[in-house]
Amino acid sequence: MRKPAPSERGQVGDAESLARAAIEYAELGYPIFPCEVHGKAPVTPRGFKDATVDPDRIMAMWRQPFNIGTPGLPDTLVIDVDVPRDESRPLPERISEAQALADLLEVRFP
Repeated sequence: MRKPAPSERGQVGDAESLARAAIEYAELGYPIFPCEVHGKAPVTPRGFKDATVDPDRIMAMWRQPFNIGTPGLPDTLVIDVDVPRDESRPLPERISEAQALADLLEVRFP
């Protein structure tokens, strides 16, 4: 499964590229909803309840460059690990460490 690359804080993609990324998540089965830029708060009236996998609805919601949120899938546990940013280290190195943590925490049951 391809994961969209994370971006640096302060760098915001254009609405169209973020909508395409949101559609990619939806095509993987993740219902998504738009969130505030540089944040996690939903920007729709019903919040996570407005999540959808419908590409037309996604394109309609992403008229602005919003972050991508998901309420997740059934039987899915998400752990959000926030760590201090070390601006002295290059982004690829920080991404590599974050991926190593994600691989360590991933457990699949038959």
